[in-house]
Amino acid sequence: MPLYEEFVAEHGGIFNTASWKEHVHGDRLHYFGIFTDRGDLCAIFHLYIQNRYGFTFVRNPPFMPHTGLVINNRAQNEANYLSFNKEVLTAVVSLLNELSSSVVSVSLPPSVIDTQPFYWDKYKVIPNYTYQHDLSETEADLERQFASNVRNSIKKATKDGVGIELCRDYTVVHQLVKITFSRREKDLNSGTVEEILQKVADSENSFAFAAYWEGKPVAVAFCIHDKTACYYLFGGYDHTSTHRGAGVLCLYNCLLHAKSLGLQVFDFEGSMMPEVESYFRSFGPQMVPYYTINKGRLPFELVLKFVKRERF
Repeated sequence: MPLYEEFVAEHGGIFNTASWKEHVHGDRLHYFGIFTDRGDLCAIFHLYIQNRYGFTFVRNPPFMPHTGLVINNRAQNEANYLSFNKEVLTAVVSLLNELSSSVVSVSLPPSVIDTQPFYWDKYKVIPNYTYQHDLSETEADLERQFASNVRNSIKKATKDGVGIELCRDYTVVHQLVKITFSRREKDLNSGTVEEILQKVADSENSFAFAAYWEGKPVAVAFCIHDKTACYYLFGGYDHTSTHRGAGVLCLYNCLLHAKSLGLQVFDFEGSMMPEVESYFRSFGPQMVPYYTINKGRLPFELVLKFVKRERF
């Protein structure tokens, strides 16, 4: 692990840190390294491996957006650069095949656009999308990109006296996230959220904003970050008493705070659900593709072609 941690400190991001395995996902989260012929660690990634009913499933870890693949490519010209990346990705394919899993469905980070080694090995490559804001823009430029309903919601919430605070009491975050997922009838692993908030998040790598209406917290937005990028990980609101602009006000302040920290990118963390996509899109970010790699053993893949046709 010291070699892995040294690599992460120099090249990795928040989702590469060992705290996810130590405190959240345990033995289901596995770290892998790829080495050059000279024995130098040149790439790292992780996989969430789950065994159910005698079958093995490989997927993205819950609340982590992708495999965390990081490649330290030192090639000096474009041809060698592309070839080196191709060799690393081919090694990833080989490892996935060695796992002999029943189903593989994992995402590559947006920085990895070469999916040919997976395609050549009969994996199905599916484009997905997230939204990102370039935080080098001025605050005024960011706001000009918002849809009119977002700007109006911010103005109305401010005019109506909705309070907004940097929230360090993450029990407030957890409470409102649980309410939101319960209302949507989603399967929320409450224990995982709590472990992220209590054991991964700290004042150096995360922040949250809470909106207050009529004396009580009604909306929250929680973000986690590394040295360059900020990720909106989850949020929540109390639909029984919230002001319509409270959630927008939280996310708006997250953007501004990330910018104030000197971060370069704000990532809204996925947007494949139509209702979520339209909400994120209203903040005027850039659409950024990333790729999901999928493969299943027969007869699993035949079944998945019916129940998960968009992936298989």
